Formats: sequence, structure tokens, C-alpha cells
Amino acid sequence: IARGLRWGHGRLAVTVRDANVGLVGNWLGCWQDAPADGGDWRTAVLVLEDDMEVSPIYWRWLKSMWGHYAYRTDLAGISLQHQHTRASDGASSLHVNNGDAPYLYKIPGSWGFSPHPVAWAKFLAWQKGQAGSGYEPNDLQFKGKDVVTTKWWKEMRSRGQDPRMWTQWYMRFMENEGLFCLYPNLPAKHAFAASWN
Repeated sequence: IARGLRWGHGRLAVTVRDANVGLVGNWLGCWQDAPADGGDWRTAVLVLEDDMEVSPIYWRWLKSMWGHYAYRTDLAGISLQHQHTRASDGASSLHVNNGDAPYLYKIPGSWGFSPHPVAWAKFLAWQKGQAGSGYEPNDLQFKGKDVVTTKWWKEMRSRGQDPRMWTQWYMRFMENEGLFCLYPNLPAKHAFAASWN
């Protein structure tokens, strides 16, 4: 089915896997050739999982945001989702009162994520090295307490499960590098992407 997909909006890359690599494997396997020097800023990569629905105007907004913010050295990527999770405690009550302007936040938005090419290339190399050394990103804290995703990671490990959270890896990398994710801040918690899962 994927090989038969027709995409009239630019280059399309379809990767067929011989085995299931899971969610983390798919995320870490995408855009392996991200240009470490940033490449051409008019080219953007957007990762959409199979349960996503996007707004008819998502691409116009995303291109505009890259046009305005691609130069930022503290940008990890741009998300199409409305971020509602407060990292400190997991409450779904995050509200940024800034007149509906886009904002920066320390959590990567995985629903409709467009990674910054420089950050993504550096992240992939960092993550591979860290995972190979046995490190796990279970040490993210806010004001001396574990953030909600660290709690999730530790809970999964305590049950003998593999956390399978690429976002936790990216959060640790973002924290190390002083990076942020850019989010839309539309009225009434609307977004350019939503998940049906």
C-alpha cells in the first residue's frame, strides 16, 4: 500500500521494514540523512503517525513558522499539535496566555512534528551513543522532582517493560542543548493536527 502512495507536494520517501522496529525504531529511523549544517531551509520534514488527522491549512502554517524561526539556534522543531501537558506534574491544563501567538516549550510535540535539521542530526548521533553506553534518560527533573515523563519511564521499568519513549530521549537532549519546541497557540485549544488514538 505504502509503495502505491501518490504525493504531489514534494519528495516522498517510503521505507519498507523487514521486521517491526516499534515506535521508537521508526522515529529514530526517520530522516537519517538530516543535514547537520541545516541544509536548505525551504525543505521541511514532517513526521505523521498513522492515526493523525491534519488541518487543511497545516502546511501553510508550518512553512510560515519555518520561514520565521528556522534561524533560531534554540529550536528543536515545530509541532502541529496543541500541547496540553504540563511537564512538572502531567496535568492537562497547560495554557499559554500570549494572545494566541506561537510559543516555545521544553516538551517535544510528537503529533505532527517537524524536527529542526541541525538538532535532529545531532540528536540521532547523541542518542545512538547514549543508548549504546547503557544510559537511560530517566533523570529529567523540575525543581528537584521527576517530571511526568520520567515518572512514566520509571514506572514502566519497574513493571519490567521497555519504556519505548523517543520523546523522553529527545527531552533529555533538548535539556542538554537548551532547545525548545515551537507550538501553535490557537483559540479554544484548536490545533493543526490531532490523534485519533
